[in-house]
Amino acid sequence: MPNPAPEISVLMPVKDESLYLEDCLISIINQSFENWECIVIDDSSMDNTPDILESFSKTDKRIKWYRNEGKGIIPALQMAYKKSTGKFLTRMDGDDLMPKEKLKLLYQKLIHSDAQISTGLVKYFPENEINEGYQKYQNWLNDIQVRDLHYEEIYRECVVASPNWLISREDFDAAGAFFSDIYPEDYELVFRWYKKQFKIEAVQEITHLWRDHPKRVSRTHQHYKDQHFFDLKFRYFLELDYREDKELILWGAGLKGKLGAKILKRNNIKFRWCCNNENKVGHIVNGVKMEYFDIVENPIKPIQIIVAVSQRNQGDSISEYFSRLGFQKMKDYYFFC
Repeated sequence: MPNPAPEISVLMPVKDESLYLEDCLISIINQSFENWECIVIDDSSMDNTPDILESFSKTDKRIKWYRNEGKGIIPALQMAYKKSTGKFLTRMDGDDLMPKEKLKLLYQKLIHSDAQISTGLVKYFPENEINEGYQKYQNWLNDIQVRDLHYEEIYRECVVASPNWLISREDFDAAGAFFSDIYPEDYELVFRWYKKQFKIEAVQEITHLWRDHPKRVSRTHQHYKDQHFFDLKFRYFLELDYREDKELILWGAGLKGKLGAKILKRNNIKFRWCCNNENKVGHIVNGVKMEYFDIVENPIKPIQIIVAVSQRNQGDSISEYFSRLGFQKMKDYYFFC
């Protein structure tokens, strides 16, 4: 008689993770929720990652590992998914840690709510090595979970940590699983949840320990550079939220504004461009005249505004300005950074 399918499949792509992999696997083995399998796909590691996986798989049959039949994170995730049998799915990174109650908390949240995805809070470690940018992202991301603002903030950054969610196999399939070749793959997956309007609910406890280190893939790989993030944001904005019957205005004359302008022009989207820097007003940039930001105050027809300012501390003052004008977030304006 075949063994019953595990309740949860943990899908984990790894590459050259020997420095941290043992601690990661131990944190999975030590989960209070025990009905899981861990499917690990090794993406052509050059260190002793395969030896570590082989050793752990022999001592705990819930851990199964395979060599990637393709190359890269997306093919590894696709292969892990095909090998998995669990009723629910989550992802893990080989350099991170699971708090002991993680799977239990995410599972209980999901089965006792009407949400399609459960998530929780995150914490970067080691604390003495976290730079200011990552600390701000941690705080921002956790605030999203506490205030349930996932889709209100989706164009700023990825609003669900890539290794910190749980979803049923049925809902995962309905959203396209990992069968997309678009990077950054974690952010793109959340956009597909947004497209399906899947409900996300967060456990108000830390459910993932994110290890920061100089060789972390999100720091080093070209797939996770600003260009790819902006391409993805505009791709889904134009598909899901762009209205041809409204006038599109791009706000921001810095690097991110210029990047947004290039993407809009490449997609043959007409737009007006504005900023609050009087020194740049009147200049022609990429074939578009830079205007002063007060063009949003008396529009000829309804408008949509993409805010792509490089300095995040401008966001609050811009939001207050829009509020005074009666504009609604995710209807009249969208923060892209």
